[in-house]
Amino acid sequence: MNSDKDRLMASNSIDEKKDGKSFNPHDARLNTGNRPSFLLAHLQFVLFLLGWTGLALTLTLYVRDRPFRVGYREALKPFFPLHQVEVSFLVAAADATIKAAFISWCYIVSWRLIYMLLATRGATLREISFIASSLPPSLGRRRFGKHWKLSYALLVVVCLSMPAQYFSTPLLSGSIAWTPSAQRNNSAQSLISPIAGETLAWDAYNERSEERKSLVLRSAAIAIVNGIDSFHRPTFAPRRTIQDLGDVPVNSSTGSLRFPFFIADKIEWLHDLDKNVPSELLDALEDESLRRLNISDQEGLITRYTSGNMVLLRDYSWTPYSINKNKTTEEGNRLFPNATSVSQEKYIAVLVNRLEEGYSCSEESSVIFGEMGSMDLLSVSWNSGNARFTNCYAIAKVSARAGSYMFSKGRVVSRGVFEAIVDSSDVENMKNLTEMEKYQDRLTTEVFAAMPEVMLNLAVLNATNAIFWENLTGYTRDLLSLAFEATWSEMSNRFREHGSDFLAIYGPVSGVTLRVLWKPFIGWIVIVSCAILSGLVFILVEMYVESRYGVRIDLRDPVLALLRLDMSQVFPSVPSMCNSSEVSKWDQGVWLSFAHRDSVASDKHKHTHKGGQTDWCWMRTLQEVPQEALEKAPGDVEYSYRGLLST
Repeated sequence: MNSDKDRLMASNSIDEKKDGKSFNPHDARLNTGNRPSFLLAHLQFVLFLLGWTGLALTLTLYVRDRPFRVGYREALKPFFPLHQVEVSFLVAAADATIKAAFISWCYIVSWRLIYMLLATRGATLREISFIASSLPPSLGRRRFGKHWKLSYALLVVVCLSMPAQYFSTPLLSGSIAWTPSAQRNNSAQSLISPIAGETLAWDAYNERSEERKSLVLRSAAIAIVNGIDSFHRPTFAPRRTIQDLGDVPVNSSTGSLRFPFFIADKIEWLHDLDKNVPSELLDALEDESLRRLNISDQEGLITRYTSGNMVLLRDYSWTPYSINKNKTTEEGNRLFPNATSVSQEKYIAVLVNRLEEGYSCSEESSVIFGEMGSMDLLSVSWNSGNARFTNCYAIAKVSARAGSYMFSKGRVVSRGVFEAIVDSSDVENMKNLTEMEKYQDRLTTEVFAAMPEVMLNLAVLNATNAIFWENLTGYTRDLLSLAFEATWSEMSNRFREHGSDFLAIYGPVSGVTLRVLWKPFIGWIVIVSCAILSGLVFILVEMYVESRYGVRIDLRDPVLALLRLDMSQVFPSVPSMCNSSEVSKWDQGVWLSFAHRDSVASDKHKHTHKGGQTDWCWMRTLQEVPQEALEKAPGDVEYSYRGLLST
């Protein structure tokens, strides 16, 4: 018995000597001491989890709806802005890199499990080959013996992780769509933005009614052009028209530019009109001879029969002033008005119905605006030839804020039409108006004076628009804002001073906007979540094996182990490997030395490729064993090898 032990020790001593130094590969691979931290042991899985989460958040929160350049860059510098091809490449490369980290982590954990199962004599190579088979294994418990639980767990891991390995990149690429858009050019062009002041055009405007009519018609035309899509804009974004900048390309961006604004904070439809409406304002509707709501037309505002016709009530007649050129300080003369308060309170009247003789305004609802509820309607009767009609007006008190504001950014939405780009800070400033002097404007008074005549010509923009069907308040709010913006824009163009501001214009550049298609993107998230779940199951399997067999593995060089995939580095550290190895045809003539489990007697076997299996235990790989080592071995132990044994 002692001789058998001596033979075994001699056999071990040959493998444990390497270059004259003591070498214990078993100790190098097994770590039964302190377990490495979770982050260190599963670093690739943590990186995979963080990487895929970061990629999903980047696509949804940062890259989505962001414009990029079309095509690819011709030079490496400057790197920004990114081009369409580069974004697609970066997204695909990020997904592939993250997926590679996950696969490498799976390989490393698989090797760690193999080390543990082999080193503890808990499984044979044949059992491990069944457990880790790439083909779908049969689910019989007998085939796997006591390791059937591991087989089922690893089968779950494979089923959960496989969709992400094959379908994550196609789904992610399919969830990205590109739509044409325009980008801002980096180089700016400096143009002049008009500012209203006391000019010759201002004098002509006060002297001749033709000038006033021209301004009114021009303002109405601007409002009609802007009104095509103004009622459908989802957010508050004031507009202005600059006549001299009509050649600026559409989709251009601008620097700081002043825009008019009219915000109706409250619209209150009035009852008991004689009590709640100033009498001088009602007279403007009821007594046409006062001529407060027309210029010189034979047909005034209140005689127009289009439903939705709106008028801003005033208690004065809007006619040219009597000018004495030698008097420049008289009230109403050529002096340009000063800035007025932002807060305004105005009264408006809306024609909601026109009835034939015999009908009362209190008995009928509006054809367009629906039921009028309990509001009081003002009835004004008119004769048209032999027919007699009754106009029904709803009157409201409007509490509003009006003026102008310098927005930091703008864009060109159509020929000569500029729209403000409103950010969150602008919204807060417009809500609070803490510094009132910043929003006061010198044109506010004149704009309100001209608005009734401008709104007369806006009757074509009536409430037949579907968005305002039975929405009298919304129609009133938007039409007032539209008329104020258009009138302010035309007055700024017409009364333009020579010392106007400079405006930075950034021309458009062809680009594309990245859109995320949610259906394939959600599918990508689902398969990624399955991969994450498979990783968690894999970790639980590893923890189960560690706790079951009481062995912890610390791979000193997991990257090399992954790349080499060389079992020859595993054999020296494993005290027991039984019942599995199929000799390949390339290993014909390779001599192996075996020591059987029950008896330590050495047998020499020469293997030829016959497709069979060979059972052995305590195998030692012979790699260039020095001749002097063989001479020192006991005589009754035979060692034979041919060249380099490759397992």
